[in-house]
Amino acid sequence: MLVIGLQKIGLVSFLYLITKERQAGADTNILNLIDMPEKKLVDLTYIRSIAPGNTAFQHTLINEFLLHTPSIIAEIKKNSKANDWNKMKAAAHKLKGSISYVGTPFLIQSVAEIELYCHQQEHAHLIPALVDQLDNNCQKVYTELATELKKRNV
Repeated sequence: MLVIGLQKIGLVSFLYLITKERQAGADTNILNLIDMPEKKLVDLTYIRSIAPGNTAFQHTLINEFLLHTPSIIAEIKKNSKANDWNKMKAAAHKLKGSISYVGTPFLIQSVAEIELYCHQQEHAHLIPALVDQLDNNCQKVYTELATELKKRNV
């Protein structure tokens, strides 16, 4: 199994290596290879800065993210399978705005790459792995945000 740090070689190179391993028949699980931060995945500093002391509004913003993001991810996945570049790019663009305020730069990078590859219609072989990575990382973020809402009521 390939064991390498994502931050050391960059996402495109990393995904290329995984694609080559899979083509060679290796049983590579991308999620086990990505260096996810051990600390919190979400930084709510921005939400707190735009609504200082207004926990009800902060709570609303997070709930909106939790409510709407899964359907956008589903749209990206559906369009990825259909190779519909324009619809996938539009959905990724919509998602980029939503994820920016929950303080997840690693998600923003993934979405930006999906949007760019769809726009350029290049690196099509990397998009399914990026979409899977995005979906799985979003699941982790959803869990962390839900826990944060319960624990501190934002």
